[in-house]
This record gives sequence, C-alpha cells and structure tokens, in this order.
Amino acid sequence: MKHVKGYLFSVALIALLQALICVKSLWADTLIAWDFAGYTGEEITVEAEVVHSFLAKTDSSFLIRRGPGIRHAPNNDRFNANNWTEADLSSAMDKGDYFEWEVYPVPGSVLQLTSVSLQIERSSTGPSCFTLRSSLDGFSEDLGSWEITTSSQNITVDLNSIPATESRLIFRLYGYGNTYTAGS
Repeated sequence: MKHVKGYLFSVALIALLQALICVKSLWADTLIAWDFAGYTGEEITVEAEVVHSFLAKTDSSFLIRRGPGIRHAPNNDRFNANNWTEADLSSAMDKGDYFEWEVYPVPGSVLQLTSVSLQIERSSTGPSCFTLRSSLDGFSEDLGSWEITTSSQNITVDLNSIPATESRLIFRLYGYGNTYTAGS
C-alpha cells in the first residue's frame, strides 16, 4: 500500500476565494492546485489545474465549489461569493454558507495530510469569522477557527489530528459574521 504524506497547502480563500489549494507530498510534490487567474468569480465550480497521480478522479473531485447558502458574485481572479447571511457557525452550517473541496487517494494509497494554508480575503461587509471542518467526523469538529478583521490574512492549520485515510475527504470553510448580505 502506498502512503502519501502531504500538506493541504494554500487554499486561497476569500470570502471571495482568491488563490489555490495545493496538497504536497513528503517529497514536496504538488498534489492538487487551483489558480483562479482569469476567472470572473461567478463560475459554479473550478477544477484544479494540477492534480497528482496519487489522487483519484471522481465526479466531484478536483473541484472547488460553494455551499447552497451562498451565491457566486463577480470579482475577477477569484472564486467569489456573497449572500453570507449567518451570524454564527451553527446557522452557517444549517444554511450551507461554505466553500468546499475534496481529496481522494487512488485505491491502494493512503493520504496523510499535515497542514492547510489559507489566504482569506474579505470585503468590509463580508464574513469576519471562518471555521474549517472535514467530512472525516461528519463536519462536527473544528480544524481551525478565526476572526478576520483585515481585508486579507494568511492562516496555516495543523492537520496532524486527521488520521491517514484511504477514503474521500471533504473540507468545508464556513463563513459567518458579516454585516451585509452583498458583502463578500
């Protein structure tokens, strides 16, 4: 059985999602990466441009997408959203106010992620609070949670608490605490 040790690295997320997710292996190979340059911000999903051979292709793998509670909104070179309406995490989870992406190792491989780096950008009226969760526990435990008071902030989350998996792993970045639904 192959063992892939890696980093879920750099989800350029914004309440408008700007840059990339890269998963890196033990040998520093990029396993998955998104680049939103040239996008309008209104795309329904965006497929990763770089995908390592350790990751399996499924109908929804390699895509970054919005939850059902938020809407796509124009903002060049980003994967943007507005209609963030929830004041707290529980409400954001109930309404589907999140960005989502997944990784899935090919059969016979085990994926061990060690960190995720996020670049979160927000407008002055967009969500100020963000929480990262995974499907491994049914999205019940925080992997990280932050209040963002500036327009842009870089964050790295330790994922060593996530056990190695042979299964599909979905990540959701919930946004809440905005002051205006048009905020992104």
